[in-house]
Amino acid sequence: MLGNHDPLLPPSLGGVICFSLVIGGTTLRHEPSAEVGTPEIAGHLHPVARIACRGEGIRRRCFATDGHRLVMPAFGAYTGGLNVLDPAFSSLFHWHRMEAWLTGRLNVYPLQASLLLPD
Repeated sequence: MLGNHDPLLPPSLGGVICFSLVIGGTTLRHEPSAEVGTPEIAGHLHPVARIACRGEGIRRRCFATDGHRLVMPAFGAYTGGLNVLDPAFSSLFHWHRMEAWLTGRLNVYPLQASLLLPD
């Protein structure tokens, strides 16, 4: 699958280029769809979450989900991150079911939306 940063592949490479792919009833795509359809795994928005811990703010990459859609973080040095409380996420998730799974050094930590802070 191609993303918005990927160059077009030369025809000599062969194969099929797709912008979405359905596997086992789950749609894989680069950019999340605004439509509610099949369960979806996407990227593009590079979610991060911010919480307060011991009086300090912690901002980490995260997986954002409501159980139907999963938006994965990016781990590249130049990708940045968009807070899951940003309006770009508001139409993607059922807010009362949204969770952010913060990445740590060794583990991933689930957090309810009510614990999240804006940047």
